Amino acid sequence: MTSLLVDCEIVLYMANQLKAYMIFLHGLPTTLTRTNFETAVTGLYTHILQFLAQAIQIYQSSTLHRTFKAFWKDSDVQEFEQACYQIGNEVEIEAKNCDHTLSSQDQEDVKKLKEDL
Repeated sequence: MTSLLVDCEIVLYMANQLKAYMIFLHGLPTTLTRTNFETAVTGLYTHILQFLAQAIQIYQSSTLHRTFKAFWKDSDVQEFEQACYQIGNEVEIEAKNCDHTLSSQDQEDVKKLKEDL
């Protein structure tokens, strides 16, 4: 049961990050970097939803069935945590790429405004 609580804490942390990423995503113009960022965010959502589905299935099974079938092992917790952080790092890299794209576009806009002035 402790393993489940540790994983749930990770899921809540990642869900808060995903909320921030979604706010950032909605403000991005349509570019290739945005598409890459969307794909990475979708991967993180998928990973988290797979965990939640598995947790619900185990929770809904009978106590006897849960006793015979190991709930989560420490190695499972570590694998889930490592996968979350790996996917999270990929999402962060894509977010930085989007930020660089926005900065480049802002610089071009400022240059154009200066020329117009």
